[in-house]
Amino acid sequence: MYRALDRLTLEATVYLLVAGLLLIGASLAGLHGSPVVVGVLLVAAVALFAAREYVPPLGTLFSHDLQRTLRDLWIAPALAATTTAVGLGATPGELQSLGGVLGLVAMLNYFLRPVYYGAYSLVASDRERTRPENS
Repeated sequence: MYRALDRLTLEATVYLLVAGLLLIGASLAGLHGSPVVVGVLLVAAVALFAAREYVPPLGTLFSHDLQRTLRDLWIAPALAATTTAVGLGATPGELQSLGGVLGLVAMLNYFLRPVYYGAYSLVASDRERTRPENS
């Protein structure tokens, strides 16, 4: 179960970082939080979702399946579009700040992994302790 938890937290970190970079890139291009930006990000998400079956096997990096991560990369522009939709009318600087907040959440998620493991261990040991004995 630790492997699944590790995969989930690392993938969430990657998707949040990519979403943040998308918003920061859009803001550096001078774009502001508009429906057009939301639409472009959603089109990118749909295109990545449609192309996910064509991702070649890439092997592993630090025991993480790169193909699976890239197959689900459509989540990042969808998350960036959602964040932009929440901040409609944002200036380029505010859009950059929203991207920075996504990056901050990503790194917070990454650094809290030991807390997640500890909480999982506590719950798993409590469930093991309270499991009825088979007679």
